[in-house]
Amino acid sequence: AVHPDGGRAKVDAPALEAKTAAVMELGGRAPAFSKGYRNRWPIASLTKLMTALVAADALDANGAVTITERAAGEFGDTGGFRAGETFTVHDLTKAMLVGSSNDAAVALAESYGYEKFLNAMREKTFALGMFETTFADPSGISVLNQSTAEDLGRLANFIAETHREIFALTALRSTEVTERNSGSIRAISTTNLFAGTKGFVGGKTGYTSDANGNLFSIFSNGQREFLVVVLGTSDRFGETEKLWSWIKKAEQL
Repeated sequence: AVHPDGGRAKVDAPALEAKTAAVMELGGRAPAFSKGYRNRWPIASLTKLMTALVAADALDANGAVTITERAAGEFGDTGGFRAGETFTVHDLTKAMLVGSSNDAAVALAESYGYEKFLNAMREKTFALGMFETTFADPSGISVLNQSTAEDLGRLANFIAETHREIFALTALRSTEVTERNSGSIRAISTTNLFAGTKGFVGGKTGYTSDANGNLFSIFSNGQREFLVVVLGTSDRFGETEKLWSWIKKAEQL
């Protein structure tokens, strides 16, 4: 628990089911709350934050990407992507971040060269000091896509400093993408219950049977921003809400 200055009574941190969790202020040093802070855990679709980061650096946002059989065959049907359809990098990024489309993640990687893209993801983890993070695919399906709360804090800080548009997209409740050949427009809805709510800056949901529920959330209160991350829980939104309420009380926000 945290003891705020001024002799106020301490505010007890909530008990959590999550295997690993943390609350940290962006730009801060030590986490205000941690549970299994350095324990590796499968991150599932939280992977897509790194995929978006690499895509932003490696690909032209207006570039056209044609969906391959491999991409269309990925698990899940968000966006209804079919082989032969063409979308911009930006639209695929939106589908990946808002709707958590696995097809879009693979299509982005393939447009650069799948293995080359994966290597760029791995190189970025080293550049950011995320030494406990591993990636085996760009979507998060593999149990080998793993990280720690500590490493995810490094990722959060970097995105906040360099690519805030990633958080902005993840804060949308819905978005639209346009298939370039036909001009048809598709609506894509978010998987994140916090999207569109007051104080929510952005984040990412993740779920696989191996990982259980994961959630990476950035909230703001005045000039301060906090990352709340929970990994391995059946109540990712409830536990995130508990932690955000707790830090607001503990820090007298």
